[in-house]
Amino acid sequence: MNELHLFIVNPGAGKGKEQKILPDRIRAAADSLGVSAEIFIPTAPGAAAAHVRKRAKETDFLRVYACGGDGTVNEAANALWDLPNAALGVYPCGSGNDYVKSLPGGPCRDLAALMQGETAMVDLVDVNGMKCCNMTNIGFDALVAHRMGLFRRVPFISGPLAYSLAVAVGLISRMSWQIRAEFDDNEVVEGAFMLSAIGVGRVCGGKYKALPTASLTDGLMDVCMLRRVPRWKFPGLIGVYKSGTHLEDPRVADIVTYRRCKSLRLRFNRPACRSVDGELEKGCEFTLKVLPEALRLILPKA
Repeated sequence: MNELHLFIVNPGAGKGKEQKILPDRIRAAADSLGVSAEIFIPTAPGAAAAHVRKRAKETDFLRVYACGGDGTVNEAANALWDLPNAALGVYPCGSGNDYVKSLPGGPCRDLAALMQGETAMVDLVDVNGMKCCNMTNIGFDALVAHRMGLFRRVPFISGPLAYSLAVAVGLISRMSWQIRAEFDDNEVVEGAFMLSAIGVGRVCGGKYKALPTASLTDGLMDVCMLRRVPRWKFPGLIGVYKSGTHLEDPRVADIVTYRRCKSLRLRFNRPACRSVDGELEKGCEFTLKVLPEALRLILPKA
């Protein structure tokens, strides 16, 4: 069988450092295993997705490795999730690398182990037609993700620090929306909420355990919604949210709405920013549904 190892290297990963050092490491790992490897460095949005689909047509089985952060993983996954002859591996070298924190064994930067890994089927979430690997954040969290991207461009500011700075800036902005949430069991939740996190991965923003019970393989998506609180209470809430203890902490029981479901419709009273694995867009209505076993994922060899 003709099998190709295709590495998508985000030119901005590691603030440009990975583009310089990773190709040589990839070639060395491929040579040591006696396999064929190709390196593609995209130069425009959508270029990686187009190249993945092109190469999938030209080979019997395509193993794609997203070398970057969650945005690189998302683009690759959206390109290949419906291809029967393609699988996705992740070489985490972005700023947050949130998706890999929910994988068995956690992050792996051993190229040879990735190239020898077996595949397993994992869940995705469809968000208005776009596929989400890890988490979708809508509202305050998504605005934070947008500002986080701006802070990351500053030298010496890491992913977690950029997230914390973005939260601080958000505290002086308009912080809530009137939301109507319609769950698949016909439950309706309404009110003023600051943020909504929906996904199959557990972590966002580098270290924030927004969905502590989420799983990539149980056919459900987790939903966490935080009701509006006075600004002076928000910093204390952030610490609980970051640690992932907001499900059992009695101090926030009246603030947190947490559900596990297969589908959900969210309606906002005004345009809200949404972040799907870091990819940003605005809207007033979002339909989300879990796609069980939709992505063939490469798990590193133990």
